[in-house]
Amino acid sequence: DVMSAASNAEGELASNYDRLLPSGSSKSASSSQPTPSSLVQITPRLTTFTCGHVIPPSNVLTACLSFGPTSKKLDFRHASRSSNEMIDDLGRAILNLCNVVPHGFVIFLPSYNYESQVFQRWRSTGLLSQIDKKKSVHREPKNSRDVEAALAGYSD
Repeated sequence: DVMSAASNAEGELASNYDRLLPSGSSKSASSSQPTPSSLVQITPRLTTFTCGHVIPPSNVLTACLSFGPTSKKLDFRHASRSSNEMIDDLGRAILNLCNVVPHGFVIFLPSYNYESQVFQRWRSTGLLSQIDKKKSVHREPKNSRDVEAALAGYSD
């Protein structure tokens, strides 16, 4: 049952959220100061480089999801990432995360073309409006002159 799997995944993330954060991290975007280093080691094989951007490194959690809410393997290699099934499960996973991540979060996609494809699919299925009801959705503009305004909108 899709809803049961999504609920179980959401409950597991919620119960382990604090444990998953790097030591000394805070869930609140405004309650902690950036750590001196921009390099945060999450696991021996997963490293996040934050580059002193909008979000301080102490508020960054990088996680890999192997399976989506429908219990299907998430495979975003070029050959399979464009399937409606994969894009839909990504959207469901993000929607579930909206329920447990206290403030905002950032999702990176490999290209503007793929980002456009994902948003078109989510718009057509209603997933985008469901996500937008829980978290404000901001998209990175293609024109570099518009990036600062987009970052300001995200920070507000």
